[in-house]
Amino acid sequence: MADIKNDNSYQDAGQDRFEKSDASFTQIGVWMFVIAFLVVLTAFAVWGYFDYFTKVRTEEAMARRSPLLAEGQVVQQIPGPVLQLNPAAGMKVFLAQENKALTSYSWISRDAGVVRIPIDDAIKKVLTSGSLPTRKQAPETTATVRDDGASLPQDSSSGRTSWNLQAEGYHGNSGK
Repeated sequence: MADIKNDNSYQDAGQDRFEKSDASFTQIGVWMFVIAFLVVLTAFAVWGYFDYFTKVRTEEAMARRSPLLAEGQVVQQIPGPVLQLNPAAGMKVFLAQENKALTSYSWISRDAGVVRIPIDDAIKKVLTSGSLPTRKQAPETTATVRDDGASLPQDSSSGRTSWNLQAEGYHGNSGK
């Protein structure tokens, strides 16, 4: 048989059994300190930029502010849209309210004697009578002006009425 040599020379009893060059705790500590410092520095930079831009926007808003406002008076802010968390449920509630209004009796104005009747009953009354129901109009007084629609601007007039056009010097098709 071959002589088997037991070579255990790599295991000296007096040496440690780990590598001494694996990691340097000093280097790990230094890098942790550098990273923590950069995170804190970035946080302060972001806070500073935020503070700076907030001041700039406030100064711009104050410059655009109406001179009619008193000192310290703030402009009323218009509220934003109300977001629906569950549009399907909101639509169901809306449809239930509308169906209730279409199928029930209720007062619209007790003083004026106006009531709401179910839509089916209204259709039957219109079909049997042959005409739409009307209300008695209040008598006109001198303070009441009947609107014939002639003085209102039309969609294509861009807000100009015949009075405005005459004041601007426009005289129709006469070419002047």
